[in-house]
Amino acid sequence: MDAKEIKPIKSPSPHSVGVPYALQIALRFQLNIPEEIKILGVQVKDTTLLSENLTKEVELSLKKVHYKAKEIIDEWLGE
Repeated sequence: MDAKEIKPIKSPSPHSVGVPYALQIALRFQLNIPEEIKILGVQVKDTTLLSENLTKEVELSLKKVHYKAKEIIDEWLGE
């Protein structure tokens, strides 16, 4: 995904700084940002649940995310 493709999303809280806003700040201050940005995530069933523990579904998904992240990093490193 090209950084220009990421569009800002209005948020009800100033504490919710998303990727688009962070990229805008980086560009404004002429910071180096990568040409390619990959975002990995895990979709949850209940976004209102707050807990110190992961749900079983999220816990199981973490292995997939871990392997995908390693695959991406290895690709970037040319391994």
